[in-house]
Amino acid sequence: MKPLYFSIARTAVFSWMVLAGAFVSAMDVNVSVQGYVIEGQKEARTLGCPTANIEFNPQDILLLSGVYAACTTVAMETVNAIAYYNKDWRPTILESHLFDWNKDLYGQNVTITLRHLIRPSIDFSVLMPEEITRQIHSDMQTVKEWHEKRG
Repeated sequence: MKPLYFSIARTAVFSWMVLAGAFVSAMDVNVSVQGYVIEGQKEARTLGCPTANIEFNPQDILLLSGVYAACTTVAMETVNAIAYYNKDWRPTILESHLFDWNKDLYGQNVTITLRHLIRPSIDFSVLMPEEITRQIHSDMQTVKEWHEKRG
């Protein structure tokens, strides 16, 4: 039998995580990061979600790890996008997938504007490849719906 204090502590931590998740998932942001698109590991491309990767100094901008509804501006054209940042995995890289975009972005100067934190980052290392693909496509759909509602 587990001690009572363990159960109470575990329940309190879980409750805090649920509340923190609700707070984070309702978080509008308006942060822009500008940089030149660099070549990445091309992992997202294999999952049907090619991304533009830009480097930045995480000491200049405090970002929470997670998935964001975003807009990416390239050569005076702004496109709805989904963005991903994980300070523990690649702390100097911000990734953005531009919806309905098929032009080459390598070397281009882009601005990624994060507008809304959709969800905190999750540990993909514990998921099967098909679960990762399903989560990415679910996130993309959620972000598309967010953009449709906000215009």
